[in-house]
Amino acid sequence: MTIDEFWGGSNIAVTGALITGVTTGTIATPYSFTASYTPINATLPVTYTWSTTNLVSGQGTATAVYQWSAPGTYTISVTIANIIGAATDTHTIIMCQPAIATREAAIRAVLYGLVNGVTNAGTVHDYTRWSVLYPDARTQSDATISGQTLTRVWMLSCVSVLAERLEFRTVGTNNGIAYTYTYKIRGYFGLRDAVDSENDALAVALAVINALHSSETLHDGRTYHNASWAALDVFEPRMFNNQLVHYIEITQTVTEVIACVSYTTALPTWGAGTSALDEAAIRAGLVSVVQAVTDAGNVYDYVRWSVLYPDARAQHEKAIGGQTVVRSWMLTCTNLTAELLQFRRVGSNAGLAYSYVYKLRGYFGLRDPDVTEKRALAIALTVLEALHRSNPLNDNTYLDAGLASLDVFEPRMFVNWLAHYVEITQTVRTVQA
Repeated sequence: MTIDEFWGGSNIAVTGALITGVTTGTIATPYSFTASYTPINATLPVTYTWSTTNLVSGQGTATAVYQWSAPGTYTISVTIANIIGAATDTHTIIMCQPAIATREAAIRAVLYGLVNGVTNAGTVHDYTRWSVLYPDARTQSDATISGQTLTRVWMLSCVSVLAERLEFRTVGTNNGIAYTYTYKIRGYFGLRDAVDSENDALAVALAVINALHSSETLHDGRTYHNASWAALDVFEPRMFNNQLVHYIEITQTVTEVIACVSYTTALPTWGAGTSALDEAAIRAGLVSVVQAVTDAGNVYDYVRWSVLYPDARAQHEKAIGGQTVVRSWMLTCTNLTAELLQFRRVGSNAGLAYSYVYKLRGYFGLRDPDVTEKRALAIALTVLEALHRSNPLNDNTYLDAGLASLDVFEPRMFVNWLAHYVEITQTVRTVQA
């Protein structure tokens, strides 16, 4: 006698199982997955048995929560069963590192905390402050030290980000990419000869250096791949907010290694031209990558020029979030070199490699109340990451494409505006017979 016959022939077996949930995600983030079965009128009760690796909660229920600590490709499974039948389904998810902008913000927060924790450091900002009115400038840069109000302020800025593929270093199941962030920590201390302010300023600057050197987070070799020993590059008198100050400039680099994995979002692809000399195809592809970045602004495949101010505004302003702001990118091929590859054949001929160097320059309107420096940097890093993850630059469409680097991030004048200037370099190598 079968089980179905034992129960009077009224039981319906579970014959199918299905897991629904995300297919890409970020490490250290919990994700929920839901299991369903067919037919929907299968005999109850049904049981759910989820795979146990990386399972956080939900065993025995229709919804399970998983979380992964390392990037890579993972598979989960569930078996759904009732008294007379069972079915199993699997689901694959690609786990990635957090976005580069998120990672940079975390490093910035660590550095800010170290500087802010130094005794008598003064006012500390995690970005460069700007003001038009003198009272606002005083509010931003004054601090009360030992009962006295004086100029004592630190401003922290990320000025460049370099990327390098590590062919022999893996992260999880993938090759690693090393990102090196360079920060400038700039201090301004009011100068007063009568109270020996120079030695006081130098003592605080050295205390900041010591805090950076002593940081376990920066130097334990686990949180970050590497961090340089901070250097005091400049200590000299300068003018600041209409007064003479002791200017301090400290440089700190931080290197992290992350996995080079598939993309968290679909990115545009483009095909190589029929000729390695088809530079226009490469240029169009790079523009399409930047255009796909949220709130990137205007993107041009050449440098725009104008004589009249209204024309310049029309070229470089963009309505974003209900506001009209300066936000513009311009792409230029600045260099082309050729190299004969004696040992690389294309058909029956030796290959000729062409290396194109592109400069992608961005201009973001600067407004201190809106903390535009952080917004501009986040978008610049998102563009950088999009170039790193673009299929044609990494799938052998081209002979080689260097990892794009953020070479410059600083304030500059642009068409009568003070703007955050971004300069990204991307190289692409093609080969033809």
